[in-house]
Order: sequence, then structure tokens, then C-alpha cells
Amino acid sequence: MKGHLPVEIGDYVTIAHGSVVHGSKVEDVSMIGIRAIVYGGSVVGEGSIVGMNATVLENTRIPKRSVVVGVPAKVIKAVDDVTYSRIKKHALWYHKLAKSHKGTIF
Repeated sequence: MKGHLPVEIGDYVTIAHGSVVHGSKVEDVSMIGIRAIVYGGSVVGEGSIVGMNATVLENTRIPKRSVVVGVPAKVIKAVDDVTYSRIKKHALWYHKLAKSHKGTIF
């Protein structure tokens, strides 16, 4: 389809409540905060955090292991090893929670 931008979500990614990921790529071990928006053509690099209410503008490339906040989203710091590990654990926790509800809401 001409002009169609697929959404690609990596492994160990958490996309919080009310967030929108539109025609963009979120690489592995990343977190998209509550009500954040990631517009088309953008890439959220591996190990990154998009803060709550942040807006990643169209065709923006967020570097690996970055924390971005604001409108438009800007890098404010790097993600350290401890935080990277916590992002992955958070995604695993959500996966476990979803499995515990199997047969009830899924």
C-alpha cells in the first residue's frame, strides 16, 4: 500500500495506557510512557524510555538507551544498565500478568 507505514514493536517493550504508536518502530527493551505519542516514520532505539505525555515527532530517530521527554520529545539523559534491566523486568511482569488472565479476558 503506497504511503503505508507499518508498526514494529520489538521484544520486551511496554506501551503504557493511552499511548499511541503510529507507523513507527519501537526497538527491543523500550518503554513508552502513559499518553505518549510516537508519530509515523519514527524509531525509538533499543533500551529507550519515552516519558509520559511526550510527543515524538514524525521521522524522529531516538538514539539507543535514551530517555526522552517533552513536546517535542528531547533526549535528557542516557539509560544506565540498572534501568535497562528494570525495563526488561517490567515487560516480563506484564507478560506474566496477561498469562494469569488467560481464559478470562483473553
